Amino acid sequence: MIVKLHKQARTTPAIREEIRNATGTLAELAARFNISIPTIMKWKNRDSVQAARTPPIGYKPR
Repeated sequence: MIVKLHKQARTTPAIREEIRNATGTLAELAARFNISIPTIMKWKNRDSVQAARTPPIGYKPR
C-alpha cells in the first residue's frame, strides 16, 4: 500500500500505530518519536491511524 504524506508529515501510519500501542509517559514518547506531546496525545486518542482530511489552505466555503 502506498501512503501519501504531505511534505511536513512527522509520522506515518506505522509510527502512529506504534504510538497508540506504546507505554510510557507522554514526554518519553515525544522524545522517542521526536514529536510534540500534543501530537502524541492526538494519536493516543484517535480511533484510526489515518490522518483526518482537511480542506486546502485558503479554502473558504460559500
